Amino acid sequence: MSFKSKYVLLSFTLTLILAFSLVASSRSIAELENMVDTEMIPEVRQAAAMALGEKYKESDMTLSELEEIATTATRKETRQATVPALAQRYADVTAIGSSAAAQTQAKELQGRLMETESAPLKEAMGDALTSFFVAFNINGVEGYGVKDLEKTIEESECGTLKKAAAEALASIYPNSKGADELETMIKETESELIKEAAAKALALLYSSPMSPVLSVEDLQKMATDEDLGQWMRKAAGMAFGKLADQEMTIAELETLAKNPPTPQLGMGASAALARALKESDKTENELLNMIAPVSGVGSSYYREALVQALADRFAL
Repeated sequence: MSFKSKYVLLSFTLTLILAFSLVASSRSIAELENMVDTEMIPEVRQAAAMALGEKYKESDMTLSELEEIATTATRKETRQATVPALAQRYADVTAIGSSAAAQTQAKELQGRLMETESAPLKEAMGDALTSFFVAFNINGVEGYGVKDLEKTIEESECGTLKKAAAEALASIYPNSKGADELETMIKETESELIKEAAAKALALLYSSPMSPVLSVEDLQKMATDEDLGQWMRKAAGMAFGKLADQEMTIAELETLAKNPPTPQLGMGASAALARALKESDKTENELLNMIAPVSGVGSSYYREALVQALADRFAL
C-alpha cells in the first residue's frame, strides 16, 4: 500500500556608524558556518544560523553527517541549525515507501527520542514525529486519531513527544472542529498544550475565508482584549500575523512590532513584518543597517522580524 503524506568566510565589521561595504552573494554552508562562529552581533549571527538551517535542508548531507554536527559543533546556533534538515530526513516518507514502514520508522524514532540527550536531536525527532502523526491521522491509521493524540499529551512522560502530538493536533483540529468548538476547548480544557494546539488551529480558521470572517482590524482588537484570555489573544495575534502584511504598510507594522500593546499582537506584528520585509526590495545591506542600531535593545519582536528577513537574504 502506497503511503501518502501531505505535504559565509564573509566577515562583518558592523559598527554603530554603519560603515558597510558588502556585496550580496550566494553563501556556501562553510561560509555560513564560519559566520555563525565569528559574527559579533547576535542578531546577525542568528540570521546566519537560520540561513544555515535552510542550506542544510537543501544539501545532500547524510543523516549521520548532520547528527554529528548536531552533537559536536562548538556553537549552539550551529547545532540548532541542523534541526530542520534532520527532521526532514527522519520523516522522509517518500523514501520509506509504505504505511507499515512509516509506522515502524515512527516507533523507532520514539525509542531514540527517549534515549538521546542531545537537544537538537530531540527537537528534530519531535518535529518528524509531528509530521508522521499528521500523515497517519489523515490516512486513518489506527492509534493516531484525535483522541489518541490527546491521550498522548495527557499521559506521556516525554515532553518532546507530548509537544509533537500537540503540534499535530494544531494541524488536525481545523479539519474537524469549528471556531466555536475550538474557542470552547480553550476555555474549558485544563491542558496548556491542548489549549495551545486549539489556539493555533483557531488562528488557521481566523485567517482563512471560512467562518468566522474576521478583518485585520477585528483580529488586532481581539489580540489586545485582556478579557479574552491569553490563548484567545494568541489565536487572534497569530491570525493577524498571517494577514496583516496584505493590508498594512511596513511602517505601520514596524510601529506595532516596536511597541505592541500585548505580547500576542507583538508576535503577530513581528511575523507580518518579517514576511513584508522578505518580499520588499530592501537589500541585505539595508537590513544590516536596520539591525545594528537596535542590537540587544528595544523590542524583541521588531528585532526578530529583522533577523528573519536578513536570514532570507543570506540564504539566497
